[in-house]
Amino acid sequence: WKLIESQIKNSYKKYKNSTYAFVLDSLYTEDQRYRRLAGFVQDLEGYNIEIDTVIWDYPKISDYEWHQRDSAIYHHLKMVLDEYGIPKTSEVGKRPAKSAAVILIHSHDSLALVKYLPIYEANCKEGEGDWNYYATMYDKLCTLQGVLQRYGTQFVTDPENPDRLKRYKHESKDKMNEWRKKIAI
Repeated sequence: WKLIESQIKNSYKKYKNSTYAFVLDSLYTEDQRYRRLAGFVQDLEGYNIEIDTVIWDYPKISDYEWHQRDSAIYHHLKMVLDEYGIPKTSEVGKRPAKSAAVILIHSHDSLALVKYLPIYEANCKEGEGDWNYYATMYDKLCTLQGVLQRYGTQFVTDPENPDRLKRYKHESKDKMNEWRKKIAI
């Protein structure tokens, strides 16, 4: 196990801040475990009726467990943000750089979004961040504050059909694509 761990950590040495890149990527992987990994693993399983005796499902977690996981991951992110700040792509790589934005979006912490959104925007202007995540952070903050979103990235459960999502209220459908073009999403 130590050999594998060493090889994984060594793969991050190509980044200016390899320790920060490793920590951010680890947090991202945990954040995405039930959001994306579950689907990928489930799809790998397949089911062959002629030879399989059971249908296997990737373990599911309750809303409460999901909230607990997101809170724990966000707690760790806050500690590394306090030490290193919002990551730049050139310092930690593309996926680790976006991980802070993804975890902040999932945190539902409007104060943190208010604090870090301008920094993330400045990184994007320098080519050191992803405008898609800026737009999502911006819109997430709008939903948390109960105001109209701009870029149309946030969806809510449709009260008329709880099995469907609908776009959260937005400033202007006509201007949405114009605003998106300005930040190239």
